Amino acid sequence: MACFNDDIQGTGCVTLAALLAALQVSKVKLTDVRVVCFGAGSAGTGIAAQIRDAIAAESKKSKDEVLKQIWCIDKQGLLLKSQGDHLTSAQSAFARGDWPEDQGDLDLYSVVKSVKPHVLIGTSTKAGAFTEQIIREMARHVEHPIIFPLSNPTRLHEAQPKDVMEWTGGKALIATGSPFPPVEYKGTEMGIAECNNSTAFPGIGLGVILSRARLLSDKMLVAASKALTAQSPALRDPNKPLLADIEDVRELSVKVAKAVIDTAVKEGLTQQEEIPSGANGNELEEWIRVQMWRAEYRPLLRRRS
Repeated sequence: MACFNDDIQGTGCVTLAALLAALQVSKVKLTDVRVVCFGAGSAGTGIAAQIRDAIAAESKKSKDEVLKQIWCIDKQGLLLKSQGDHLTSAQSAFARGDWPEDQGDLDLYSVVKSVKPHVLIGTSTKAGAFTEQIIREMARHVEHPIIFPLSNPTRLHEAQPKDVMEWTGGKALIATGSPFPPVEYKGTEMGIAECNNSTAFPGIGLGVILSRARLLSDKMLVAASKALTAQSPALRDPNKPLLADIEDVRELSVKVAKAVIDTAVKEGLTQQEEIPSGANGNELEEWIRVQMWRAEYRPLLRRRS
């Protein structure tokens, strides 16, 4: 049965989409990226899994090999296999074999200093966890730090976008878990993307339903993310947000559904025999649109008494 969790795969997809856009802007290859995830609950591990799967698909590495590029931290610090029963099954997949003593403690600052990540993602609900010291340390080693404080609500964000821009000299690429206005830095207005899973999961579900896919594969989810990335305003102007606006969700859902259906067809997972296969994809997009529900109602007329 094809099924997914919007908080896990949905959040993972939209975060991966923002990450892929940021990597294009910063000219870092997905296969080379180093990622630190701070907060290893269902959302954090879901995001890590989505990034792992995308790197594996792009690089042809095994998922186990890709794990060398991802560091997950929770309340006990960096996840290690030695923590055993204290880890959830989702956390165990990202636990590392060891952490040399000469690389410091297991806290976030020590990990960032040692790893020199391109990407820092927060799902910890620990307000202010991305301190000036941590962000400046990160900015010392990468040209464009990719920083996603995703915890909700706003008061629980790991950092405020305006502070991150200040600490990185305006070079950070930012996405947040709540809507933020643009940040002005030295006369330039920088757009802040909102990582809202509502831009991902409706299109994923639509694609699965219309194609009657037998299951939802890793490649279908990665394709959904890439479809969102393709709509990124930042690809046209690096000062724009990494993701399209939530107000464009209907059109985004068409693009995501098309990507999901195309991939399901390639993988032989569809049970729907009447899927259009036009070369440019316009026919398939129109086929999707006509089957989408619209909140349009006839006017209500009252009889005169």
